[in-house]
Amino acid sequence: MAYSRDDLVSVASEAAYGAFYLFSGQTLATLIAALASIVVARLLGPELYGVYSLCLVVPGFLLLFTDFGVSPALTRFSAKLRAEGEYGRLASLIRSGFIFKVFTCFITLFIGLTLSDMLAALIINRLELAFLVRVAVFLALFNGVYGTVNSTLIGFNDMRSSASLSVVIQLARSVLCPILIVAGFSVLGAVLGFVLSYLLAAVLGTVIVYVNHYRGLNPRVNSAFRGDLRVMLSYGLPLYFSSTLESAVGTYQGMVLAWLTSNVMVGNFRVAANFASLMSLLTGPISTALFPAFSRLSLNSGEIRWMVKYSVKYTAAILAPASMFVIVMSRDLVSIIYGQAYSMASDFLSLYSIVFLYAGLGSVVWGSLFQGVGWTKINLKATLIYSILLTPLTFILAKTYSVPGLIVGFLASSLASTIYSLSVALRRLHVNIDVRSILLIYFASAISATPLLLLVAYSRLPSPINLAVGAVVFTIIYLTLMPIIGGINQGDIENFKLMFKGVKPLKPIINIILHYEAKLAGNR
Repeated sequence: MAYSRDDLVSVASEAAYGAFYLFSGQTLATLIAALASIVVARLLGPELYGVYSLCLVVPGFLLLFTDFGVSPALTRFSAKLRAEGEYGRLASLIRSGFIFKVFTCFITLFIGLTLSDMLAALIINRLELAFLVRVAVFLALFNGVYGTVNSTLIGFNDMRSSASLSVVIQLARSVLCPILIVAGFSVLGAVLGFVLSYLLAAVLGTVIVYVNHYRGLNPRVNSAFRGDLRVMLSYGLPLYFSSTLESAVGTYQGMVLAWLTSNVMVGNFRVAANFASLMSLLTGPISTALFPAFSRLSLNSGEIRWMVKYSVKYTAAILAPASMFVIVMSRDLVSIIYGQAYSMASDFLSLYSIVFLYAGLGSVVWGSLFQGVGWTKINLKATLIYSILLTPLTFILAKTYSVPGLIVGFLASSLASTIYSLSVALRRLHVNIDVRSILLIYFASAISATPLLLLVAYSRLPSPINLAVGAVVFTIIYLTLMPIIGGINQGDIENFKLMFKGVKPLKPIINIILHYEAKLAGNR
């Protein structure tokens, strides 16, 4: 099926609307999570907060063995079979997927409970935390079921419920963790509150899927369980191996931190990672929304190349300035939220945020592109490159330079993986990257950050005022420079108008910004 330019803009508009909905829900959830993290971090202090963070490393490791690609397969087939009207077949796949996932989660939970002492000693080098680990491993069951529920909701395009469940998790966590800590349970209370929040989301999400979606299909149609499982695993296994490698490497990083650094360093790094997750609010919804958009386009035309070109440009136009702002203002950000006790976290955050500058190389786009066109093995190869490089670099650099070394290893490995994906897209799909516009985006971001360097160096104002002044100055300079130097043109402005026409809550703000950009671009 061929698409005209208007059709392609319509596809992009749907992606923008979906990204906005996910962004809104995830933003609210992340803000609540950030609030919960702040309260928990302040109540526990750096050392106990480090202990709390280490306890969650073990269930993160166990979650690797609960999915095997069933969740992304449920997303794809929920969308595909609904479009084809094969409701009975879809009901059978959902039923088989849930049975398989619950079974693997229970088996993993049993193993985690049985081997908790050994896992505490080997993975986090803290045998004394074995009891806390036993409580935390229940996340392998509850988080695993929640992940399957969430994937199914996305496949049904039920972004509202997906976003709502994220908010439910963080609301429950923000209430339960502080209450249990203040009640005298300390780190145990924080871990228990975290576990119970996922239990609530798993139960509520399962009810939503059954009542709103599964019950309306034809659940009486039965397919062979093995056949259903074979279909899902044949699609999902490359994605599973990819995500498993990433999770395993994340667990490995946690182990290296536990072995080579103190609890205080772990706590400071965790704070920096919490801030970095706020940046993921911009990347996650975009990549999730681009996946179905790329799935609709043909490989044998210029449609993919058009979408890739503008997806890379527009994600870079958002992430590059955001990353630059965080890099420069990290000290005030950490001071406002977590206080002076986490003095090392600002440097960690500045260094870590460099990874979001890779958006100009397509780091946000390639995963969704290859998944959308069915080239999941490319994603797996990119993850292999990342993991093979990161494994030795993490240990070597962390041993010598502690947490900054670990972050540098992460940055180098991420860059190599992104470059590989870029090279495959250029070579096999013949995509075009608007190099000139991306360089101008980096230039505008750097120039906009220059006054902030002076503000950080010489201002004696309180951190909240510094942050507010910096945000206003940075935004005005960036929005003014972009159309003047040609980083954004009239065609881009028209594209933005069409893409965001359905996003009514943001329409007044977007219209003001685009009117300002159009005036400057017209004068140029």
